[in-house]
Amino acid sequence: MNSKQTFKLIEGTYSPSEANHILGALVKSKVKYHNMLLYSHSETNGEGESPSRKRLEDLKDLKKQLDEIYKQAADSNKQLNINGWIEITPVE
Repeated sequence: MNSKQTFKLIEGTYSPSEANHILGALVKSKVKYHNMLLYSHSETNGEGESPSRKRLEDLKDLKKQLDEIYKQAADSNKQLNINGWIEITPVE
C-alpha cells in the first residue's frame, strides 16, 4: 500500500431510526475504544491528560448533534441520506 485508498463504508437512505442504529453503533464503538485507551493510560501513567479524553468529549458532542438531526428528520417525516467514506493513508 503506497498511496491513499478510499472506501465507501455507508451508502443509502435511511429512516431516522435506522440512521440512529447505524451511526450510533459507530459512535458507541469509538467511545468504547477511547474508554479502553483512557483506562489503559490511567493504569500505566496515572491520571493525567490523554488524547482519548478530548476525543470522548468530541464524540459526546457528535452524538448530541446526530440526535438532533434524527429528531428533526422524524418530526418532519423525512428520510436521511448517508454517505460515509473512509480514507486510509500510509505514514511513516
